[in-house]
Formats: sequence, structure tokens, C-alpha cells
Amino acid sequence: MGKVNPKTVWTICLLCAGAVALVYFAVPPSNFNGFPYLLAALLGAAISAFVIGQKSNAHSDGQGNSRLRALTDNLPIHIAEIGTDMRIKFINARFEKDLIKRMRLWKNLELDSVVGKKLDEIMQPDRFKRIATNIEQVMQGEIVSVEFELPSSDENGEPVVRSGSYVPKFGDQGGVEGFFILTEDISLRKRAEESLKSSELIYRSLTELLPLSLVVMLENKIVYCNAAAVELVGAKSEDDLLGRDFLDFVHPDHHELVKERRIERIQKGHIARAEYKQIRMDGSEFYTEVGGLSIPWQG
Repeated sequence: MGKVNPKTVWTICLLCAGAVALVYFAVPPSNFNGFPYLLAALLGAAISAFVIGQKSNAHSDGQGNSRLRALTDNLPIHIAEIGTDMRIKFINARFEKDLIKRMRLWKNLELDSVVGKKLDEIMQPDRFKRIATNIEQVMQGEIVSVEFELPSSDENGEPVVRSGSYVPKFGDQGGVEGFFILTEDISLRKRAEESLKSSELIYRSLTELLPLSLVVMLENKIVYCNAAAVELVGAKSEDDLLGRDFLDFVHPDHHELVKERRIERIQKGHIARAEYKQIRMDGSEFYTEVGGLSIPWQG
């Protein structure tokens, strides 16, 4: 087999990494949790290819480095490569800018670059102690998922929450030669989740006070029911209803009517009302007037 041109290897890796970057922008991070792992592998291959090319062709050094820099500096995440001596070997502009800003706030220290600095030199002592276990794990060849909160480095005072991975970098002989740090800012997502939880608590508090039965279904399965609904069918708690089909509590004579009203709600989008014969947990029958409305959920 002939020798592989390092430039060719580098170009292929760069194109692949670029494709992954495009997918990152197109797919929400919450739906693409494997992105850091794939990107780490591609970056590792790209950097390795660049090193090979660097040894064989000095001119490729400048070209390869500029290509890698152009790619990583425009990704909306923090990327760094750490050596076995815990010194930063590579860092993208977004990550470096943030570290320099934090060094100014934490230690009143002005830096032009953090490349070559050891992690314990650019991190607060308590923060470095917290990640010591993560570093130990990744240096043993494990991929480590992380989520952490940092004080704000901006004027708004809001804490910054980041999520990502420490991914080991393996050498030709299979040993760990360092690791990649890949993280993304999930502060807005976290605040949205907290807001949603707060809204849900308020919603639950209101619905529990309603004298009318309220049931929420997803794909015909009960995912929420208030206290009135639990009492209506003679259940002990909502756990007796969650996950069950609404038809389980409808008399067989009215199953087709329920199905017709489901189709009507979906097709016409209005409240479909009907009187059903229902069944309690103990098998006794009763009649109710039911109104249902379809609402969009995740598309």
C-alpha cells in the first residue's frame, strides 16, 4: 500500500468536522448529545494528521494550523486539548477569551494567551479540586460527562452553567496522551427548565383545586390527572391512572364513540363533547359528560 498523503488525511478530517459543525447548528443540543464525542474524535484525527504533515512538510504547518484554527474558532463551544503534564496544548478563541476574562476577575492578572499554562494555574483552587476526579478518570481512558456552574464573567451577574465532556486522546500505541475538553453554555436552557418547572408547579396547584376532573393524555395514555379525576374513578392515587389508556375507564359500548371524538378533535381542532358510560376501578358504572381538546406537543 502506498503512503497516505498527510494533507489528504487532514482535508478529509477537516471536511468531516465541518459537516459535524453544520449538523450542530441545525440540530438542538438537547437532541444531539453525542456531538462532543464525535467532534473530539474528528479533532483528534485532524490534529494527528496535522502533526504528521508537520513532520514531513514545514509549509503544511502554517496551512494546517490556520485551517484548524478557522474551524474551531467558529464553533459555538469551548474546545481545548490538554497534555499529560496538564498544560494547555490547544484552545479555541472562544474558550481562551473566556479564560482570560476570568483570570482578570479572579486573580487580577492580564494574559495574552493561556496556551502552555497548567490547568491549576488558570483555575480557582476549589474548582480545580472538583475536577480532579474527572481528570483522573479521563486519563484512565474514560469519557467523562460534566456539568458545572461558574460565576458570571459579564455584567449581568447571572451564573453560567456549562455541560460537556472530557474525552481521552489516545496515541498510536493505545496509551492516553492527554484529553480534550468540550463544553457548551446551557445557561439559557437551564433557566428555561427552571421557569418551566415553576410554571408546572403553579399549574398543578391550580388544577388540584378544580372540582372538575382533568386528564391529560399523550398518545392515548394518561400522563396527568388531578385529584378530582382520581376520586371520580375510585382510584387510590394518580399512580393508578398514569400510563393507562383512557378507554380502560370507558364502558366497551362507548369505545367507538370515544375514538370518533378523538378523530374529530384532531381534524377540526375544537372541543369535542360527548356523554360516556364509564367504569370505576371497582367495576361499577357511571355516566359523565366529557369535553376534550387537542393541543400541539413537540410538533
